[in-house]
Amino acid sequence: LQIEKLVQKFQEGKVNMDYLTGKIRDMKDAKGKNDTDKNNNLFLLWTGEEEERDDSKGPQHLPAPKVAPPGHVESYRPPDEYLPSEQELKDWSEMDAKERPHGLLVPKKFDSLRHVGSYKHSVREAFERCLDLYLCPRQMKRRLNIDPESLVPQLPKPQDLRPFPTTLCLEYKTPTTSTDPALMIRCISPSPDGQFLASGATDGYIRLWE
Repeated sequence: LQIEKLVQKFQEGKVNMDYLTGKIRDMKDAKGKNDTDKNNNLFLLWTGEEEERDDSKGPQHLPAPKVAPPGHVESYRPPDEYLPSEQELKDWSEMDAKERPHGLLVPKKFDSLRHVGSYKHSVREAFERCLDLYLCPRQMKRRLNIDPESLVPQLPKPQDLRPFPTTLCLEYKTPTTSTDPALMIRCISPSPDGQFLASGATDGYIRLWE
């Protein structure tokens, strides 16, 4: 009776040969094994290893650009050169907020920090920053870790560049005529810096060479 039930389940596809031969004890293990085999067989053709590694972790987090730190203009006691004149204030009022040098901010000077009131354009600037972060697309740039020394070309060794001249030879000829006998240099004395050379010959003269 039990054999007939197993044959019926095998015909209906509820069990397989691994279950009948005792390789697996439960058909759930066979289903999980089949699912993993199917997932391992699936792969992307047109992507590299780095892209597959990034996709496996989900969408990459792109940090928002940071706001520039405040400068002297945003101080409650800015220097006098940062305070606008009446003519500059008049010109700024006729300009658009984006064309002004400091945007909506007008530098003012206060005696103490307690006298500083609330900034009336804070909500507007925060809203515009939210729009920039939401609408402006951002892209992650990959930074290449390259050793600077690997970019420098390797210079060949001097031994590999031979043959090339390694010595310098200078010939000094003593001025003589055809009737004079051949002179023989008996002694030489070079200067310490190597610029001059004194020679003594058989005719009794000392000659200075440069």
